[in-house]
Amino acid sequence: MRKLVFLSLAFITSLTFTSCKKGENDPAISLKSRDARITGEWKLTNLSGDFIDRYENSDGTVSSYKQTLSYTDGKVTVTDQDGESQTFEFLLDLNLEKDQNMTIYHYLNGDGSFEEYTHKDQWYWLDGVKKKTQIYLPGFNEITYLGYDDALIVERLSDKELHLRINTSSAMDDSYFGEESQEYFILMEFEKE
Repeated sequence: MRKLVFLSLAFITSLTFTSCKKGENDPAISLKSRDARITGEWKLTNLSGDFIDRYENSDGTVSSYKQTLSYTDGKVTVTDQDGESQTFEFLLDLNLEKDQNMTIYHYLNGDGSFEEYTHKDQWYWLDGVKKKTQIYLPGFNEITYLGYDDALIVERLSDKELHLRINTSSAMDDSYFGEESQEYFILMEFEKE
């Protein structure tokens, strides 16, 4: 009987611990819910990805242009398919509060231009109470220029790490000029401050 009670308690405990895990890359065991883990001040530590532009002219000629992003020591480097690169100072901080208030701080400096933004709004989960694998950060793409959408995929969420992915695309079809499409594949890694 004692063994049965112990096994039952162990089973219930394991369900409790793993129920806080939602993402594929989340820690195997977490004592905190996703809501509790995502709140706090987050600082960008890594950024990588690709921008791909495709053009199909009205005569059927297809061309594409690819840029790759990398991030080191507070600087983002954009390298094009020809190997040419530009480096900019790039800082990004998120403050996500329990009451769903948020602040996005973004700083960009390079090529003689300087931009600094602070945006305040409300964040929320996009895919309901159960899943919590996508987060909506209003104003995110507008101030960072990363993608076309403020919806981000939560790739990993631990107490100290947050990985957000952007997979967006847009297309424009013009019978005179042809078709243009853009795709963004970006992974951002944050650490809790």
